[in-house]
Amino acid sequence: RFGVMTLGSLVYKVLLLAYILLRPSCPQCLDFTLVMVPYVAAYAVQLVMGNVTAGGTPMAEGCNVLSTLVVELGRFLIFVMIISVSVKVSSNGEEFSWAKVCWPIYAFLAVVLVCLCVTGPAFLFSLVNWAVSRRREAPSPS
Repeated sequence: RFGVMTLGSLVYKVLLLAYILLRPSCPQCLDFTLVMVPYVAAYAVQLVMGNVTAGGTPMAEGCNVLSTLVVELGRFLIFVMIISVSVKVSSNGEEFSWAKVCWPIYAFLAVVLVCLCVTGPAFLFSLVNWAVSRRREAPSPS
């Protein structure tokens, strides 16, 4: 699964480098949509391999569900970020600003912040509960 994603990223980066090098001398030699195909295809295959084929495997429980969702959301937002930055860099005009390009980063940080705000008090409560129970169980010095 991760080998497919790594291979797609590698091919995308090599094609992007070729696109950047060939663009000034021969603008019609390599189309930008062709450059993006390996990365998009690798992400789609990785997503299908990770979610559709995992039907028979046991699912995560408890906080692992939250961490799995945050990781998948992070992967998706990184995917959108790479596409946004690539389209921004490849475009000649000012079609959209860098602030609009960076929205996946803002979205991911917002999700992480919400997760921390939701799970933070529960973690703090369980930590205090653990410390109190350890103190009760500790033998008193004679």
